[in-house]
Amino acid sequence: MVPPRVVLYSAIYGPYDWVKPLPVDLGIPAILYSDRVREAPGWEVRVVNHGIATVKGEPRITAPMLAHKFWKTHPDVAVPEADVSIWIDGSMEIQVDQYPVRCLDALGTDDWSCMPHPSRWCVYAEGEYSATLTWRYDAASILAQLACYRQFHPGDWGLIATGANVRRHTPEVIEVCHQWWDECLNWSHQDQLSL
Repeated sequence: MVPPRVVLYSAIYGPYDWVKPLPVDLGIPAILYSDRVREAPGWEVRVVNHGIATVKGEPRITAPMLAHKFWKTHPDVAVPEADVSIWIDGSMEIQVDQYPVRCLDALGTDDWSCMPHPSRWCVYAEGEYSATLTWRYDAASILAQLACYRQFHPGDWGLIATGANVRRHTPEVIEVCHQWWDECLNWSHQDQLSL
């Protein structure tokens, strides 16, 4: 069996974060999308300024807070050469040995592996907390999103921490990722709620 083409990727836009160095012996390509050239040990930096992104041939305006989420929700566009992508948020730093191997072990034969949220177990608790972070999120958008979701989504159903994802690039995974992006555009850029 031919091993999958695995690529680690991330994105940092604006002044919100700084690039974390990668382990020297990561063993797979690592791509960082950004709005500017950055000092990025171990990363291949790809500078892409978002103003308008094209999704399925349609232009979509992306605000600065959405710029990195575009890449997170579009692994097929970000790393089209990959069969499996490993996403980490720009705020995260790899501090364990053999991170790609651990990620592939976690993925196993599944198509998507992610982590449970460390603090909350409910999308509504997360949304209510996020709405208080007015420096980061638009409270009205989040509260409208929660009101809509209450019509069909049960409470205490679990919550994903979306900062790290391992995904096989199957048509189904890519479709869910694109729907995730649409939710971020239609409601709020708090992507843990939108997923």
